Amino acid sequence: MLKNSKLTLIALGSAVLLTLAVFIFALRYLENKNEKILSQNEEVNELLVEKSLAESLTTLEKTSGPELQAFEALVLTEQGLVPLIEDLEGKGRNLGLDLEVVSVDKEKSESLPEGVEILKIAIKAQGSWSSTYALLKSIESLPHLVTFDKVNFHKEGGSWNLEVAFSTHIFKENKGND
Repeated sequence: MLKNSKLTLIALGSAVLLTLAVFIFALRYLENKNEKILSQNEEVNELLVEKSLAESLTTLEKTSGPELQAFEALVLTEQGLVPLIEDLEGKGRNLGLDLEVVSVDKEKSESLPEGVEILKIAIKAQGSWSSTYALLKSIESLPHLVTFDKVNFHKEGGSWNLEVAFSTHIFKENKGND
């Protein structure tokens, strides 16, 4: 009987160990599946957030078109440099001035962020007092922040001469978004 009970105990012990091993294996399997499900859930959530942001940006682009165009018109880029100079020359002609753009220079400054430079423009104009002053006011009224570096009015003969040097910021265009 003792042999039988030892055999029974060994069988029961083996069954318990086997059950415990199966239970541990099942637990590890479930933990692994749970980690995979959590990882996939995070990926799905990230994709949903990206999709939501993309839809929001698309909606914003559609509804903010005029505002974005107005903002872009205020930012002077290298592409807008020639039209700016032509605009100044046209204003001078419309005012009846003899206008000369003396120099146009770009300078880098370590105090400015990358992609931003200082644009310096020097102009000479000759004409009536009201015309030369109106040109100065039109430069001041440009849609860009303008800093006057030099303004000199003097009269020669019957006409007024204006020498003006001003600076503004010019932004390099972001080629990645074209």
